[in-house]
Amino acid sequence: MITDIRKTVFLTLDSPQATDHTVKEYLSACGTVIGCEKAGTGGATPIWKVMFTTEEGVANALRLDGREFLGEKVTIQSAINPLLTVNAQAPDNSHPVQRTVHVTNICSKLSEKDVAAFFQQYGPVTYVKIAGDDDKPSRFCFIEFATVEAAMQAMKFSGVLLKDRPLTIVPSTTPIIKPEVSTGTDSLIKVSKEGATQQNPQNEFMTAIARTIYAANVDSNASEEELFQHFNQSGPVTYIKLAGDDRKPARFAFVEYMDPAGAFTCLTTLANKPFRDRPLKLQQSTSLIIKPVPNIPTKQDCDKLEKILQRIARRRSSSESGHSDSEDQRERQRERRDRRDRRRNSTERNQRDRRGNRKDFQR
Repeated sequence: MITDIRKTVFLTLDSPQATDHTVKEYLSACGTVIGCEKAGTGGATPIWKVMFTTEEGVANALRLDGREFLGEKVTIQSAINPLLTVNAQAPDNSHPVQRTVHVTNICSKLSEKDVAAFFQQYGPVTYVKIAGDDDKPSRFCFIEFATVEAAMQAMKFSGVLLKDRPLTIVPSTTPIIKPEVSTGTDSLIKVSKEGATQQNPQNEFMTAIARTIYAANVDSNASEEELFQHFNQSGPVTYIKLAGDDRKPARFAFVEYMDPAGAFTCLTTLANKPFRDRPLKLQQSTSLIIKPVPNIPTKQDCDKLEKILQRIARRRSSSESGHSDSEDQRERQRERRDRRDRRRNSTERNQRDRRGNRKDFQR
């Protein structure tokens, strides 16, 4: 059910007795409630979305902010978006990267469903992928919304607390690499699984970005061959480029995999894992690897090659027919005479120029 944003509020209450029924009954004194559902845990505190028939009901409900209900302090805020279920709205026609945000400082104890439930307050969430080392206190995640407006709304609230951690919400530079999923609508979050068939992004540039990993804190004494062996554990590596000052103890590198699945596996399995006694810091690259351009032969090189091939062909034909290679020798003599003539002409021109310069100076 989709309603006006002005007729929806969020209620936060940390009480085991709180249910959809008790919350609806509590706010019914403010006005007619036509929708009430638990939106998420918000980390440690449950959140309910409550929808009224009129804006007056919202105004009355906001006056209850800070009051006690079921023995706990209740927090009531004006809604940011209408009361929507995740599956009620299909993604719009925009590119997935425009609807995706990158969130850091996520508590490692939270699941993808917890994160999705929290971010539904900004708009319908279609996909969540948490990455990083779960042994660390915090991780990062990618969240894809159904609309660009919802993603922009979430970024306005960068710094919001989730599980007592301030979140940093910025635009994502890459779309989420998703496994092949079923078409059913009963699942709220489609969790990524290693080894599943991956969906490539919609253009070659985004595909190349999704296949590339940025690795920091790389030992300066490490070689590209050692890095290749290390990163090849998570998938076939096609290119590695070391960068940074090798006089410092640590450098950085870019690793390109054959497909996005290898890059995703790398982020989830090799992040913060030691390499030459240094924990590697991995993240999705925001730029492509600039690879050296192969040497392209010039016209002069082609002419030389053509002459060599002609000479070889003449020698071969002479040997097959039993004739001597006197013609080939005469050709080489003509080339030597031509070179001598060019050098002689060049020397004479230089001498004439020097004599002319001296006369000008004497005048």
